[in-house]
Amino acid sequence: MAYDDKAVAEVFLNWIEDTEGGLAAWVEHYLNAGDEQKLKEIRDIYNQIKNVFGF
Repeated sequence: MAYDDKAVAEVFLNWIEDTEGGLAAWVEHYLNAGDEQKLKEIRDIYNQIKNVFGF
């Protein structure tokens, strides 16, 4: 893995784990808001990520 790939993966992981401004916070926001369009987009991205890891 190239250094840039590893650095990007680490930044991505930190963003996922950030409960105040990261992915978790945004997903919770859209869940609480009931934004069906955004939730469908989140579902699609989630499915894409699962495919990357073979789930």
